[in-house]
Amino acid sequence: MLNFVKQPFIKHGGNDSWNHYVVNKDRNYHMKNILNQGRADFTANYQEKDSSLVLSNVDMEILYRYYYFQFHYTSSLYIYELGMNTLRTLIENCQVAFIDIGCGPFTSGVAFKEFCVAQGITTTINYYGYDIAQVMMNSGMAIAQYSNDVHFTTQNDFHLDYNSLQQLIISDEKVIIVNICYFLSAYKLNINEFLDTIEAFFNRNVGNQILIIYQNPEGLNRNWKLFKQRFKSFRTLKIDNSSLSVAFDAVKGTWAYANPVKRKVYYDCLTNLN
Repeated sequence: MLNFVKQPFIKHGGNDSWNHYVVNKDRNYHMKNILNQGRADFTANYQEKDSSLVLSNVDMEILYRYYYFQFHYTSSLYIYELGMNTLRTLIENCQVAFIDIGCGPFTSGVAFKEFCVAQGITTTINYYGYDIAQVMMNSGMAIAQYSNDVHFTTQNDFHLDYNSLQQLIISDEKVIIVNICYFLSAYKLNINEFLDTIEAFFNRNVGNQILIIYQNPEGLNRNWKLFKQRFKSFRTLKIDNSSLSVAFDAVKGTWAYANPVKRKVYYDCLTNLN
């Protein structure tokens, strides 16, 4: 994964904008100003108010992978491992539709496939990634192809508009996993529109077993409460500790802490299973 996380950053050819915004700024500026703590709008470029220089959203996405991919990958993998018994029972030797909301650069896709490989779980996966930013989609497709080469082959479909999920019908024999990773805190999210879309998707797939896996930083979970209020028919799986301390080895210099970096993550799991 170095070719996707570290190399694009350290081997960037450089231009006036990259040198101004990246080379001549520190990690705090990158994370807080450009990436907005991972919540930036990657459909737009970045520009300081009084500068003529513009950092492209392509370069913003390179920064995002450099700073956040390892963190989000590790927290996803940890959550899948915590739910190993439920996941194994649900997906082993079965067909799975993995619905990744706010898929970014295929981070949870990689984590889920590595979880299956590490646990020796044999399954067939149709992956559906939804993200509003084309630059995220481009990286996601490249990393998904890499994962097909090194893990196992999945059918990968990427979509720019999550509203198209309303029309998606999954055959009844497939298990549906809805993965919502760091999405509900997005600044541009219209939560009511999103909930209407998810409700339409659930109504079209009432015959399927559904597992919803959610994670977000602590303190940013108001929209998740609205989600659970809307879908009261889904029960919460028993969770001993809904707040995780995730430790991961970051690319040297990307976080202001010594490795392993530790971050708090809130997670939850819902299901329509009896």
